[in-house]
Amino acid sequence: MLDKFQSFDKIYDDIMSGEFQYFIAFCSGIPAGYMSIKTGSKKDIFLSKLYVEKSCRGRGIAKKMINTVKDIGIKGGYNHIWLTVNKNNTGSIEAYKRMGFSIVDKIVTDIGGGFVMDDYKMQLELL
Repeated sequence: MLDKFQSFDKIYDDIMSGEFQYFIAFCSGIPAGYMSIKTGSKKDIFLSKLYVEKSCRGRGIAKKMINTVKDIGIKGGYNHIWLTVNKNNTGSIEAYKRMGFSIVDKIVTDIGGGFVMDDYKMQLELL
């Protein structure tokens, strides 16, 4: 599944399509994580990916990345930021809640090969 969404080719295609913006986070000058966003015509921002290296977690890096998206959203007049997160990823769900996100929907997506993504849709209001 990682090859489908996180491979070099997939990320390269995302960037080259112009649909997604990628950001790299640093910890002590070393890349420690990244995020990807997609702005929509509905005045929303989709936070497609947000990852922080395990050894760098707990240092406020994710919060800084979320604040970057919030700044982009507020300056651009967007209404909200939304994301999907696996229902079993309780650590991330709680972290997103602490940053102001709330669960607004449940989404099950067939990704082929007998696999589904069983997610919550979480949203953060900007206005």
